[in-house]
Amino acid sequence: MNHQPPPLIAVPLDLSDEAAAKLTDFLLQIAHQFENHYSEQLDRYHNGTDDRQPDLWSDTDPPF
Repeated sequence: MNHQPPPLIAVPLDLSDEAAAKLTDFLLQIAHQFENHYSEQLDRYHNGTDDRQPDLWSDTDPPF
């Protein structure tokens, strides 16, 4: 048996080529707007330059 995992989001499975392209463009626009809005925070997170973020894996903290 070959079972497909459930989709991450519920979209029709029988989209036309044009509808699939338009939906993809829409979702990419949302992702780009999100990245633009949070770009400073994302840069700090990915570059490790945010002093406000605690070090979750610090060797100096006691385990409990």
